[in-house]
Amino acid sequence: MSELNIKKRILISFLTVFTAFTLLLGAVVILAKYSDKIMYDEIPRGNAIFPYDANYTENIFTDKEYMELDRLVCYTDVRTGVTLSIDDNNYASYNDVVVFMYEYIRSIIYGDNSFYNNCYSDRFLAVEGEQHPFTMQKLYDIEFGVMSVDEVTSNGVLSKVWLDYKIFKNNVTLRTDIGSDVNRRQYLTLIKEGENYKIISVSYVNVQPRKQLNLTRTILMIAGLIVVLGATGVGTVWVLKKMIVKPKTSTDQSSNADKKCFETEKTQHKKREEEKFEE
Repeated sequence: MSELNIKKRILISFLTVFTAFTLLLGAVVILAKYSDKIMYDEIPRGNAIFPYDANYTENIFTDKEYMELDRLVCYTDVRTGVTLSIDDNNYASYNDVVVFMYEYIRSIIYGDNSFYNNCYSDRFLAVEGEQHPFTMQKLYDIEFGVMSVDEVTSNGVLSKVWLDYKIFKNNVTLRTDIGSDVNRRQYLTLIKEGENYKIISVSYVNVQPRKQLNLTRTILMIAGLIVVLGATGVGTVWVLKKMIVKPKTSTDQSSNADKKCFETEKTQHKKREEEKFEE
């Protein structure tokens, strides 16, 4: 194999490794971005951009499709892990936080704008503003969890609750942050004012830590990719170098011929000396 061909092979191998590295790196970056998108889609938007028409006179209980969905309201005591379904007949037998949450959910389903706004503290409404009138909401897959009840803090007697539900055919007269048939968990902080509870804050699932975790994983993937492909490239070049057999030049061939001729003459001279000695 000539030196020129070997150099070509080394160059081709290098370009192959470099191209493979570039393609794989690009794939990792694209997948990382797509994965980030998936992470953020855990706060789903659904088709909120194209909401259903708002019908303020509609009786949602005449919608056969909606009535076939799971419309039970489930309550989970986070402290015990027990989940129960509650309804109009038994909700009053639970503690005041559960009663408040059930009536709050009912105000959403029945489109009771006045009751809904009354569930929030004056300070909250002063900052966020009152909720404009909304239609009856076709809630389903409804569940809330009570994380704490009547904890005495420097800010008052507080209770913390999370709330899940989906809206069938969302017309975004209430929830503009999600589309139809998707859930975005809400975290509610309630303050006890006398015998009543009021919502003083609403927060949502925080996906940023998961995005950071995903970014870290992506960086580690890229680093591993660089190490593997780098080692592959170095190994390829090393193997090809081992394959190099330096071709003999005309000078080398002439030198070898001279050396061979000299050895032959030396042998013949030695033989003549030995024959002369024998005589």
